Amino acid sequence: MNFIKRFESTTRECWDKPAIGEYGKEHATYGQFAREIEVFRMVCDSIGLKPGDRIAINAGNSYYWSLVFMASTVLGYTSVLILKGCTPDTVQGITHKAGCKVLFTEKATFAGMQFEQMPGLLGVIDLRSMELLAARGNKPELYLLRDKLFSAKHRHGFGLEDVTYRERKMDDLCCVIYTSGSTGNPKGVMLTGQNFQNYVEHIPGMFQMERDDAHVNMLPFAHLFGLAYDILAPLCLGQTVTIVIDRPTPTILGKVLREIRPATLFVVPMVLNKYVTSVIGKNLKSREGKMMLANWKNYPEWFEVMRGKVMEALGGKVRKIMSAGAAASLDMEDIMVKVLHLPYVTGYGLTECAPLITLSRTESYRRGSCGEVLEWVRMKIDSPDEHTVPGEILAKSKFVFGGYYLNPEATAEAFTKDGWFRTGDMGTIDAEGHVMLSGRCKNMLLTSNGQNVYPEEIEAILGGMPFVSESLIVQRKETFGALIVPSPEAAGMSEEDLRTVMDSNITMLNARIPTYERITWWRLEAEPFEKTPKGSIKRFIYQDKENKK
Repeated sequence: MNFIKRFESTTRECWDKPAIGEYGKEHATYGQFAREIEVFRMVCDSIGLKPGDRIAINAGNSYYWSLVFMASTVLGYTSVLILKGCTPDTVQGITHKAGCKVLFTEKATFAGMQFEQMPGLLGVIDLRSMELLAARGNKPELYLLRDKLFSAKHRHGFGLEDVTYRERKMDDLCCVIYTSGSTGNPKGVMLTGQNFQNYVEHIPGMFQMERDDAHVNMLPFAHLFGLAYDILAPLCLGQTVTIVIDRPTPTILGKVLREIRPATLFVVPMVLNKYVTSVIGKNLKSREGKMMLANWKNYPEWFEVMRGKVMEALGGKVRKIMSAGAAASLDMEDIMVKVLHLPYVTGYGLTECAPLITLSRTESYRRGSCGEVLEWVRMKIDSPDEHTVPGEILAKSKFVFGGYYLNPEATAEAFTKDGWFRTGDMGTIDAEGHVMLSGRCKNMLLTSNGQNVYPEEIEAILGGMPFVSESLIVQRKETFGALIVPSPEAAGMSEEDLRTVMDSNITMLNARIPTYERITWWRLEAEPFEKTPKGSIKRFIYQDKENKK
């Protein structure tokens, strides 16, 4: 069934069931959600929007974010998604270049924009309150009269029979997601009906999702991971989605998960690691806990108790936990999968691959692996020996994106002559099919004797050590150094004690990596690293500083 018709059918079947809402607030039912989509349709029709017109969304997660996206999708428009955190100039530039007709953003962002420099834009709406911030011609009156327009058309009420949406063709441009790389030059990834069809068909089965399950959203909607896994798939299935607006600290998560009790959890590694540590960290770090962890196979009963504590803290109903979007701490991953036997999997992908290339399985867990290649994806590694020598990961599938929006040069660079997508990631694959990531091609460092060094691999180890919040490996002439942002727990330590801990960390780190990758110096950073709106560290800023020394 076409994904649009799937959502239409689900809406009718789940009419009085809560569909989606923010934590702590009343959720809209599927019927109420459909009514809001109909109001959206009438406003768009009245201001002259046509199928295929672009609607930009630039804001943090909210109920209205999900509404605008789903309405745009089922009504035939193209959503242009811009990450929250982009500067007003960037949002303005993308909105204008993409030819967007309407922009949904936040007041603070729009305050830094020049409406007159976006002549094609008909209106700007605050996505938190749905307040009209700017408009042209008679558009303000039409927007303010939207409820009256709805009442005039549906004088006898709005019911199941009024929910009708046109199917979208598989090659329809449904969405453009603007990624923000470390160079700060965003590119618009074009996703079609075929991509959306893939999410709706495959995600529920891959993660054992069922209609009666509760679903908790913590991922940014403007990232494809959150968009596909936390909006499209669950709403087309008929689940109830709860949006966590607040930063997912262990305290917030504990309250939400115990109350909502989700069956599937999609989360970034850092959030999951912190939460699991908050639940059983004291037990594992105690003298007795350290001793038992070192010989965990000899203490199954104790670790079954620890597993019970974690599962209860996750709500007690979780059947599958997936983390992706960043490298997980290998030690914590071992604890979750091998020791506690949690239903944890990880995966690897990019927005351009819509989004997954690999997915792990709990029954064939391999330390440090991001999983095995999905059955509908072809993958190869550009290397003389893909088992031992890292090479660029290349991918092909009917779900790989069609190109970058209005950027043919970048599109051409992204593919090989024979049509393989260049992921820009380096990796290897073992004989059993487990893929191991080494790092980004452009981040690779080179020693004087030609050895390749992948800083992300070193940072993954250092990041799991005491009092390290985040780290960055940089090269200074012939040496490698570590820039370290201490964790908040280090705030009460003296400078001397903190340096002693970090010296110990570096010693342990060097014992676990090849000699040619040895870290010979380190430096504490007082502030978190500068990042892109997506959350990636702007490595070039810090490496450029070292290059000048």
